[in-house]
Amino acid sequence: MRTNPVKRNLQGGGRSLGTMVMEFDTAGVARMADAAGA
Repeated sequence: MRTNPVKRNLQGGGRSLGTMVMEFDTAGVARMADAAGA
């Protein structure tokens, strides 16, 4: 089983940043990414 780098980082007192996307199969994801500068 692979280790989870996010969990390992958090358990070590570090921070993990990312995105949470709820609209997977819509054009809204592309619009949000574009607006965010991705």
